[in-house]
Amino acid sequence: MLVALVLRVICCFWGYPLVLHPDERAIVDSTIDMLRRHSWKALIYDRPDHFEIKCNSLLFTLFSWAKYKMPAYEAFEEHRAAFHVIARFYTVVFGVLLVPLIGLFTGKLADRYSYKVKRLAQYAAMFWVTFTPVFIQHSAYATPDIVLTFFVLLFAYFMHEYIVSDRTRYIYLSAVLIGVGITIKYPAAIIALVLAATVIYKSISNRRYLDILKYGLISILLVLVTMFVIAPNLFTDFEMVVINFKEEARTAHLGADGLGFWGNLKYYVVTINDNMGNISIVPFIIGLVSLGVHRCKKNLSLIIAPVYWICMSVLSLHWVRWGIPMYIFFIIVMALGLAFTVESVYKYLADKNVLKFVALVIIVLFFGLIAFNNVLTSITLTKYLHTKDMKVYTLDVCAEKGITNENTISEGYTTFDPSGFVHADTFFDYDGNTVSVKPELSYKKYLIISTAISYRYESEPDKYPMQVKFYRLLDTTYDKIYELRPENYSIQGNIIKNIPNSWNYLTSNYEVAGSPVKFYALHP
Repeated sequence: MLVALVLRVICCFWGYPLVLHPDERAIVDSTIDMLRRHSWKALIYDRPDHFEIKCNSLLFTLFSWAKYKMPAYEAFEEHRAAFHVIARFYTVVFGVLLVPLIGLFTGKLADRYSYKVKRLAQYAAMFWVTFTPVFIQHSAYATPDIVLTFFVLLFAYFMHEYIVSDRTRYIYLSAVLIGVGITIKYPAAIIALVLAATVIYKSISNRRYLDILKYGLISILLVLVTMFVIAPNLFTDFEMVVINFKEEARTAHLGADGLGFWGNLKYYVVTINDNMGNISIVPFIIGLVSLGVHRCKKNLSLIIAPVYWICMSVLSLHWVRWGIPMYIFFIIVMALGLAFTVESVYKYLADKNVLKFVALVIIVLFFGLIAFNNVLTSITLTKYLHTKDMKVYTLDVCAEKGITNENTISEGYTTFDPSGFVHADTFFDYDGNTVSVKPELSYKKYLIISTAISYRYESEPDKYPMQVKFYRLLDTTYDKIYELRPENYSIQGNIIKNIPNSWNYLTSNYEVAGSPVKFYALHP
């Protein structure tokens, strides 16, 4: 937990003092707006983020009075970056709490094994959550995905306890968690299917058929009450919820669509497998086999993963962060695969000391390679996120060249619009062959663009031919006065390639990270 805390806190300062993440303002700005209105209603309906907003409202208030001796909404404009860091610390807490929670849950699933093997599975799961890059990176953002993952895993834990003990309090606790989850992100409603299926299964098994109706009604009531307490305007402004829900369920988004259902299914599996190293699929498959071999009702709590995976893959869009609540179960199954492998070696090679020794050496080397890759990758990622971002670096470049927000056209993800998503073509007249600044912006002297946007078009040239040509015309129409191409770090799925790749970045003295940026003079 201490190691997890250190890695995640370091990453919290990514981009400081600028606000670089495009999704963080939804939580931070909405929290300040709610405090300014002295209201319990957060006027945002996108994800909807209300649980995080309410928690951050308390953190912001305490922090602002302790640090600035004034309300948060008065200190915010002058100290925006500091409040974003506090909101990131909030996410870090849940990222760190995933470590003991996954250990407890894995222990419940692995209690069929000997004590030592069970402990091995628990420590393996905790280790992988600590050092898996996607969990480190997204634990350091003021976004809802890690927070939701914590509650999804806690829900799985309660489901396990209900299946094993038949105690109804776990139904009620699970229903409350569903309500909390929905106020974080709407897809949390998916796990309600798991609760319903589990209650139906247990009621039929116990031949208490009326329990389906009784617990169903109580659960629905608890979900709705929990949601109303946290976010009453999701009910009072239901029309806004529907409008925003439709917007979030859109079918097209630059760089995040076009895979289809089967493509999305593959995307999420490949993403976590590459993030942990491609050979991690081996213990995952072994873990699936172990679940088949040791079929028992307690394993039903893991059904959350395939249900969530299928439902999220039905959507037209795909994002790495959307899969985080599924990725946690990939790690759990891997840990069970390790336990099954070790237990099988001791069981079937008990009287064959030489073969047992060889098998254990192979296991240690194999999992040691995965572990070494995880540790190296996570430390390298931490260094990368702590390296000065290009947008921060070019603040000094702009000051030296007299480039200001007033005399410059800035595309999204550049110095003057670090977390925005403004496309450069909105400032130009473009007919497919020539490009020129719109007359009302003729006083602008400079243009700054970032490949953070243009590369998405270039990756799908057949779909966006006009946009690709637009960026190429900029190069030939205007004089490029400055260009910076920082050295970046990207995780390689192939462990054999990733280890030297990570080591080279870790041991190099790179000063700038981020997307390449280009400065143009708009006038000769």
